[in-house]
Amino acid sequence: MKKTYLYLVIGLGIVLLAGVGYFLYTKSKGTLAPTSKDVVDFGKAKKGEVGYEEPNTKVTIGSKEVEKGTFDKVEAGKITFVNSGNTIELPLTIDEVIISCTDQELASATQLDYNQVVKVIPTTPDKIGDLIPPSEPIVVFSADVAGVLRAHTVAMASSACPN
Repeated sequence: MKKTYLYLVIGLGIVLLAGVGYFLYTKSKGTLAPTSKDVVDFGKAKKGEVGYEEPNTKVTIGSKEVEKGTFDKVEAGKITFVNSGNTIELPLTIDEVIISCTDQELASATQLDYNQVVKVIPTTPDKIGDLIPPSEPIVVFSADVAGVLRAHTVAMASSACPN
């Protein structure tokens, strides 16, 4: 019985030494630390991916796609506004129009800074006219949709935006 007990103690000692040796061996190889495959780098995300940061947050006002003016009305699916005495009328996109509420002063702005947009309100073309106060300074974003320039976003002062 003493012999069996001795063999058991020696066996457990060998297993214990082997475990400690294996631990020290893997630790020195660095397998316990995360590898580059385990780390996600959000700094290099591409446009459309989570973590992407737009390098340019300002857009110049003054092209046919980005115009500013004073709101007049929305009627028959078209938004009308006045820019330097010229009345501009653009058809709205068919199913959804966006109101971007900004802290930026728009009446004299030459660029719109997306970092100053504090609220985004999706609405429909038939309801947007009720959400913009008369004579409100606005910036209208439009895009070519099937050969027709259509307004899809209206930026306005956050103080005038609906709750």
